[in-house]
Amino acid sequence: MDRKRKNAPLIQASVLPSLFSALAAAIFLVFPGAAAPASPERVGGLYYARFDMKTVNGVVTRGNLLIVPAKGEYRATDFKVYRINGFSEPEPGVDPESAARHDAVSKLLIANGLKSVENRNTSLKTGAHDETVVSYEGVVRYPALIHEKGYTGRNRYAVDMEIQFSPISHPDQWGRLSLKHKLSKTMDNIISIFK
Repeated sequence: MDRKRKNAPLIQASVLPSLFSALAAAIFLVFPGAAAPASPERVGGLYYARFDMKTVNGVVTRGNLLIVPAKGEYRATDFKVYRINGFSEPEPGVDPESAARHDAVSKLLIANGLKSVENRNTSLKTGAHDETVVSYEGVVRYPALIHEKGYTGRNRYAVDMEIQFSPISHPDQWGRLSLKHKLSKTMDNIISIFK
């Protein structure tokens, strides 16, 4: 009987999945921030922003806003403060303030961002199919300064804010800016050695 005890596993294999599930749940309860990524407003810093507007046969079919961290972004050199506003319509399951902020950043990108166009034409038996994606790119520095926010009289949520923004430099300048960025980093590293 002692031999069976020595060879028996400490924890039964059928219990392991539920044990791991309980452990994962405990981690998310103790560290609630580990469950979801933090928003740019809470973290702050530089963020690459791109708004893509897709049209098919001259009709806007979709708009997509992308905002991702831009650590080490060297293509943005001319930051200015812009006062922008955005609106959102009530939608179930959508935070109206976030939607209004995204609308404001999208408008800023359209007005001041680097514009690039990708076009694809195809001929079908039923006629021509023209698909165009216009992209607007820039870098924003969070957090934004909120001046006003709330619902307007027409049941729309409005945000009025200031944010630092720089359009992405034109592609013919990227080589020079990359070299300048690398030299700056090298000088910073050399100086930090003597501190």
